[in-house]
Amino acid sequence: MNRAAEWSIRVLSVEPEWLHFPHAHQDTLGYRLKLSHSPKIELLRYDHIQVTTGTIDTSSWAAFTAIVMEINPESLLLFTAPMYQEQLKEAHKIKRIFSPRQSIQGAEQLIAHYGYFPPFHYDEIMDASWDGENEGSSEEKSLTIAIKPSLVEEAAKNVIFRFDGVQEENLSTVEEHNTIFQLEFTYQEEAIHVVIDSQEGFGGQFLCRSVHVSWES
Repeated sequence: MNRAAEWSIRVLSVEPEWLHFPHAHQDTLGYRLKLSHSPKIELLRYDHIQVTTGTIDTSSWAAFTAIVMEINPESLLLFTAPMYQEQLKEAHKIKRIFSPRQSIQGAEQLIAHYGYFPPFHYDEIMDASWDGENEGSSEEKSLTIAIKPSLVEEAAKNVIFRFDGVQEENLSTVEEHNTIFQLEFTYQEEAIHVVIDSQEGFGGQFLCRSVHVSWES
C-alpha cells in the first residue's frame, strides 16, 4: 500500500446521507460523492483523507479532512464536518493521510465498537507513562496513555494506546485534568506523526514507529 497516495477526481453530485454509529446518541450526516470516470481509488474503509477543493491561490481553495465510510467505483461516502458540504462539490483531489486499519494494531476492535476510528473528542487522558526513558539508554522510548471515553456506558473501561519508537517529542506535562480536543494521526515518511491536541493538560506531538491500541483488561 502506498501510504500517502493521492487521486484526482471529478464530482458529479454530493448527497447527504445519514450515518449510524453504535453508542452515538443520534445519527450523523455523511456525504456521498458521485464520481465521474475516476481512476481506481485504492482506499480502505475508515481511511483518513485530505480533500482538496477549488483553485490554489484563490479564495475558492480549501483542504480539509474526512473519513471514508464506504467506497465503490461510482461513489465515496465521507464523514466530515457539515460546513464542508458545499465545498465537496468542487473537490478535485483526495489524498490518504492515514489508514488506521493498516497502521494501528488493534484498530479493528475500536472500529467495530464505534463504527469508525474515533478522534476521542473531549475525552480524558487518565494516565501517561514512559518506558526506556533513562538517560544514556539505547533502548527505544515508548509512551502509553489511558483514555477514558466520555460515553456513560463505557465509563469503567479505558482505551490504552502504546506508541513505540517515540522520537522528536514535544509534549506538555500531565496535570490533574487532561482533556483531549482530538487525537490525530498522519504519515511522515516512514514514521507516524501523532498529535494529542489538548484542550486542557497533557498534549503535544511526536513521531513514532508503531501504534497499538486495546481496551483496558
